[in-house]
Amino acid sequence: MSKIAATASDTPAFDLKGSTFPMLILYLYSTDLSAIEQQVQARMLSAPDLFSYDPVVLDMSKLGNQQETPDYAAIRTILHSHKLVLVGVANAGEEHAEAAQKVGLGLFNGGVLTKPRVAEPAPVEEAPQPPAEPVAISRVARIITSPVRTGQQIYAKGGDLIVLAPVSAGAEVLADGNIHVYASLRGRALAGARGDESARIFIRSMEAELISIAGSYKAINEELSREMHGKAVQAYLVDEQLRIEVMA
Repeated sequence: MSKIAATASDTPAFDLKGSTFPMLILYLYSTDLSAIEQQVQARMLSAPDLFSYDPVVLDMSKLGNQQETPDYAAIRTILHSHKLVLVGVANAGEEHAEAAQKVGLGLFNGGVLTKPRVAEPAPVEEAPQPPAEPVAISRVARIITSPVRTGQQIYAKGGDLIVLAPVSAGAEVLADGNIHVYASLRGRALAGARGDESARIFIRSMEAELISIAGSYKAINEELSREMHGKAVQAYLVDEQLRIEVMA
């Protein structure tokens, strides 16, 4: 064996670790490719330069197994033409999940809808127990005191993110919990990155490019920007719809 070959075999070529990255969630309501293409194009027209090949997961929970299996390859092509990269599916039925795997897509949240549980015998009645004492759950906050520059991404895993300095355009702040920006936000803010729909975003001076909570996002168009520009706002979800309102 040559010296070069021996060195290569002794040196690890890679390492494999678990991690969590925020992704856009596209809830699929129909398998009609024409409708999907038209509506994706219409949505992206409001912010054509907002995405830069961001990863996307198709959530099938609104579709179920009642409709034909989506043409994942065609959907991937449609999204890619708008700088979005389809990487997997979530909450899919067995047939949909198998079809997704055949075209190289990953399965998120188990990928397959939970099967109905078989009825279990009624439990034996026991004497009532006193109610348990409530347990206080602490959520650690990550605090950022310096400006977040263009191209930077700040992520608060498992907790809230508090930013005490400006967030530049092209920068991104993310948190599994709430996001507080006590300065101007000109980039993106994505709260509830791991699906917490109760998360909120608080901004001292609203100039954002995009706001997202638990995968539901709103690109800030010119009309909304004029209405809220420079004002203190909060964003939250109501029935899976993202709302942004000015705070007094």
